[in-house]
Amino acid sequence: MISRLVTSSRTARAPRTTLSLLRRSLSAAPPQAQPPTLTIPMIHKITDATSLLLEHGVPGNNLKQIAQLPGAPSQSLVAKWQKMMETHLTAQVHILSGLGYPNSEQGISIYNQQLAQTMATSSPDEAELLRVGSRDMWRLTLSSAFNLDLYPNNDGVILGRGEMNIVQARELMHSVSQSMSSADFLEEISQQVGSLSDVIQKHTAIQTLLLSSVYLNPEDNLCKAFDDDDELGYVKMQCLLAEHQSDPLIAQYVGKSMVEVLKAGGMGEDAIKADASKM
Repeated sequence: MISRLVTSSRTARAPRTTLSLLRRSLSAAPPQAQPPTLTIPMIHKITDATSLLLEHGVPGNNLKQIAQLPGAPSQSLVAKWQKMMETHLTAQVHILSGLGYPNSEQGISIYNQQLAQTMATSSPDEAELLRVGSRDMWRLTLSSAFNLDLYPNNDGVILGRGEMNIVQARELMHSVSQSMSSADFLEEISQQVGSLSDVIQKHTAIQTLLLSSVYLNPEDNLCKAFDDDDELGYVKMQCLLAEHQSDPLIAQYVGKSMVEVLKAGGMGEDAIKADASKM
């Protein structure tokens, strides 16, 4: 009887022990783990796996919960946006770490560099498929976090209005960059952000001011062209801009002006380089 009880006890504990070991083995990459050499089929599978998590996994559930949070004021939009980004990045890190990438944003940075190199050496058709996959994954995140119907008319036309063309996208982001680089806005950043000591608080304050004074400026609300609701207008604008997220001229506009904003906010050189590398 004692023998049977001991056996039963061990049997009952075995699954828990096994699962614990499994979790540890999955969460910790091998000491010599290195990011793989990317191939185009691998990139498609990474995108598909990440999208699966964002749509049906725990990250997807988190995005749906974010969609239930109150919106409207710029502070609320910033809070939702930050939660969305955290969820999006976490899903990416989860997939990439299993392939040997660092279990952090550094892993995403390394992957993005490899992705850019692969796209640069791919055929135009292959590069276009990779670009569309990345765009659609980002749009999935946006639409889930803000309860946005990407195809309201069920006709394959994005947001019922069609894609923004490259000229429109460049003109829009040039206007944004001009506002960001204006003396008045940089002074506002300096006064409201420069005295803050916490880096996270600085980032949040900058994002809030970018929304309230640049994108949602009462005198020139750039988001009204996309929706009368400020939050939906901003999200729809970002959704359409995703079509041109790899455009070098747009990256130049935003990158240069963002560096000026970060400097005005008293951000250190390391923080500025880190932020600029993500644009």
